[in-house]
Amino acid sequence: MVPKRARAAERSAAVTPSGRPRTCTTRDGPEGFTSVEVRRRFSSRPTWAPPSPPSSIGPRLDPGLGPGAAIRWDGKERAQEREVKRDRSRERSGVLEREVQESQRAEEGTLELKIQKKFAARPAKDFKTMAQSAKPVLMYSHPSMTHLAERIRVCCEEQPHDGCRKIEVRNSISWGRFEDAFPNLFIEGVKEMAGTDVLFLASFHDAAAIFEQLAVLYALPRYLARSLTVILPYFPCATMERVDFEGQVATAATMSRMLSNIPVTCSGPTRIVIYDIHALQERFYFSDSVLPRLETAVPLLLKRLRQFPADIQDKMAIAFPDEGAFKRFSRMFSDFPTIVCHKIRREHQRIVTVKEGDATGKFVIIVDDLVKTGGTLLNCAKVLREVGAEDVSAFVTHAVFPQESWKRFLGSDVFQHFWHTDSCPTSINEFEGRPPFEMLSLAPEVAQTLLGYDLQ
Repeated sequence: MVPKRARAAERSAAVTPSGRPRTCTTRDGPEGFTSVEVRRRFSSRPTWAPPSPPSSIGPRLDPGLGPGAAIRWDGKERAQEREVKRDRSRERSGVLEREVQESQRAEEGTLELKIQKKFAARPAKDFKTMAQSAKPVLMYSHPSMTHLAERIRVCCEEQPHDGCRKIEVRNSISWGRFEDAFPNLFIEGVKEMAGTDVLFLASFHDAAAIFEQLAVLYALPRYLARSLTVILPYFPCATMERVDFEGQVATAATMSRMLSNIPVTCSGPTRIVIYDIHALQERFYFSDSVLPRLETAVPLLLKRLRQFPADIQDKMAIAFPDEGAFKRFSRMFSDFPTIVCHKIRREHQRIVTVKEGDATGKFVIIVDDLVKTGGTLLNCAKVLREVGAEDVSAFVTHAVFPQESWKRFLGSDVFQHFWHTDSCPTSINEFEGRPPFEMLSLAPEVAQTLLGYDLQ
């Protein structure tokens, strides 16, 4: 048995300090291969060599570096090979793209053919047919405005306007009163109102009527009306729109706030249509929860004036009782000569003078937004006749005439014609048809306004 220390020495002696193999020994003793045999055995193993380049290009040796130089690849030939690969890739992608495009065209053609077959069997619908099949617009009104509501419906049907829906007039609101004179209101068929556009024709001719109509207006949006348009031809309290000294109350602002509290409908704020409000700046009294739409009835007068003979039309002139009316309406009468009167109030008297314009030999029409007692119009007409006017007529949108003040104009030769609208039905019912009064209904103008937007 050889000691462990002796075997370690024998193994260490098998390799020289330079790393060359000596006689290999085994675990049992010094018997084994000689150094020559070891060299012969290890020399038979293959030596390492760098990987060879592709055969299509081949290596190029640099002779200046000697036989042991590294292999350098030819850059130009490698670029050519990369270009060849890119061309092949483009060709493959082009084929795929053409196949995708052909597939898409085939699918589009199939889809278009299906659509043509689907709609070929259906009859073409025009705007009129679509409007007839659409849900009608419901119109409610105060009992004093029933006749005007029916006129509006007829005008909407008579005026040609493609794609507009019909108006269905509903007289299904019960305007009762309790024993203490407070309103007892009931709206029939409120379930049909859900998802429907609603119109309400209002008349604020007195305080009691204002209260009961506001109660209805506050209730309509709560029954899921899709939209609500309030047609309020006459806006009361409009002449009290400013405060001249401390202590006065601008009731026009109060009325605007009351209307601004109408709840929002399913499609947005309530629209309030007003005709010839006294001052345009009153629109800013309304809050953003409603949309005031200020319209005018002047087109009704212009249409009526065109019915006169040409020789009378050539002599027509438009007069305004004060500067406020001139600023409000003068732009609508650009084709007529204008006359501006000046009004001075001295205690209980109104002194009217002609400030601008010539009335000599003219057929003069005095234009204003409303008339109450009529004193200003009468004084203005007398002054115009004194300065040479051949004839004088008047036009107002709102014939309020409180306390039967319209009687001042009956049997008088001051006015040849007195035109007015039906915005205040409770008053005009008393003098309608009596000369010099002549009514120009608001129905065509209201119908035109609705056909332009609300009935689309």
